[in-house]
Amino acid sequence: MPLSSQRGPGVPPVASRGLALFSGGSGRNPPMLSVALVVATTLLAPPPRLVVILAIDQFRTDYLTRFQDLYIPTGDETGGFRYLMEYGAWFVNAEYNHVPTETGPGHATIGTGAPPGIHGIVANSWWADGKSVYCVDDPDAKDVLTGAASASPRNLLVSTLTDEVERATGGKSYSLSVALKDRAAILMAGRSADMVFWFNSSRLAWTTSTYYAKDGRLPDWVAGFNERVPAMIRDVRTWEQSLPEAAYVRTRPTVAPGAGESFGTTFPHTVRSYSDWRMTPYANQLTLELAKAGILAYGMGYDDIPDVVTISLSANDYLGHAFGPDSPEMLEMCVRTDEAIRDFLVFLDREVRGGLSSVALAFTSDHGVCNVPEDEAARGFPMRRVSPRTVQQFVEDALQQKYGRKDFLASFDEAGVYLNQGALVQAKQDARAVGRFIRDTLLQHPDVIAAYYMPEVAEGYLDDSPLTQRLRRSYRKGRSPDVYYILPPGFYPSAYPGGTGHGSPWSYDSRVPVIFIGPWFRPGRSTEPCTPEDIAPTLCDLAGAARPTGATGRAIGLAVR
Repeated sequence: MPLSSQRGPGVPPVASRGLALFSGGSGRNPPMLSVALVVATTLLAPPPRLVVILAIDQFRTDYLTRFQDLYIPTGDETGGFRYLMEYGAWFVNAEYNHVPTETGPGHATIGTGAPPGIHGIVANSWWADGKSVYCVDDPDAKDVLTGAASASPRNLLVSTLTDEVERATGGKSYSLSVALKDRAAILMAGRSADMVFWFNSSRLAWTTSTYYAKDGRLPDWVAGFNERVPAMIRDVRTWEQSLPEAAYVRTRPTVAPGAGESFGTTFPHTVRSYSDWRMTPYANQLTLELAKAGILAYGMGYDDIPDVVTISLSANDYLGHAFGPDSPEMLEMCVRTDEAIRDFLVFLDREVRGGLSSVALAFTSDHGVCNVPEDEAARGFPMRRVSPRTVQQFVEDALQQKYGRKDFLASFDEAGVYLNQGALVQAKQDARAVGRFIRDTLLQHPDVIAAYYMPEVAEGYLDDSPLTQRLRRSYRKGRSPDVYYILPPGFYPSAYPGGTGHGSPWSYDSRVPVIFIGPWFRPGRSTEPCTPEDIAPTLCDLAGAARPTGATGRAIGLAVR
């Protein structure tokens, strides 16, 4: 909605709400969200005053249970992860049904309730019109701090939760999205969000684009917040362990770290740059502080019109790439993130009218992560790092031998193979025949377990196995690779000698938490299969909005009469 408007009798305009609008809160403790309360609730209950999606970038499901004893216990006070696990509707079999499992597709699926084949964000980047396309690139949108070409949701092909709540309320809902990464903030929010913020590392400041800020300026409250940010980052000199040494027995320092020399490979870590700082818990804390400031600035959760906040915490992903899921660093990050989430939930309980009983919150992640392959090899598992360049060379040699040329590849990386249509036309070769040849060649590579000519997958020519179903749901003509190949479980495609990543269909990348919490939900663990595609439809139903235009997910976890 327009940020200067009012929403009803007795609701002050945004300009007068300030950054400390509320001095008190509900005074309600977490046990208010008890089984008795949920049983008494029906879908006829009033909608939530505030709808929140809280995503952690690269947060595997097993982080909840592996480190559970180190998280803040529940009781008379609000906790973090354990509070969500014990009082929420927790779907323990949640996983993504698409590939690649990357940040862009994952956040788009969370926001839209649709798979990549429908929402169009098939990867973080894809090949089109002879160039690489970043998923949120928009040369017509300008960064409000620098004036440079920036980002927008123009490549997102369907609506989001935020879009539909804005539509259902006639534009009277307030909506805010925050993440260090532009693609995370934008793709969860969509087109109609009032404000979407991400981090400009060159300016050490939160920014947005003129797509959202039509006047080309940050709101005053964000500009004021930014004045403190450089000092907050520079004040972080080291990151040290906070737990007793015995807690780290369950971890294994990686033998192949991917962090720079300045940061170091073991605790304590030295923080000398933004690239170092973004791998620490302080980056998540800063993200949540901006979200809190926005909630107060816009008076979100003040009246009975549902507002929407989407947040993604990016530090876990930056750290996970460098040190992997079994490292002391990841354990420490999870524990510190637990504390930050506890503080955020306490804030919501205090500042939203009606406390947490007026908040519907979904917790999830955009993808998991592979173990560092060198660590697995050291433990005796037959896993290793595979350079996409060596696989490409294998294919190019086969093309040279069969066709006398190897320039039929426009792009080749871990995301798949794009054909050079111009070269195929020039050589008078059929794209389908060449695509099949590349697929068959990849299947002969010792490190490739599966390969597909994607148009055949989309056309339904292949079997209906779980893997081909995922590929079919992920395929978008004009954006997806022509040929997709998959490495065995535990193999990671990277030319970089250290660290790890994600992107595969295997469980360590696809399984993520899905937890709903609020009096509308039936608490407890559920083994019902689900996917993050179910998040947006569920929250839309609660908010009285239509489901996003491409949504294939369903409403889950609701307490019904």
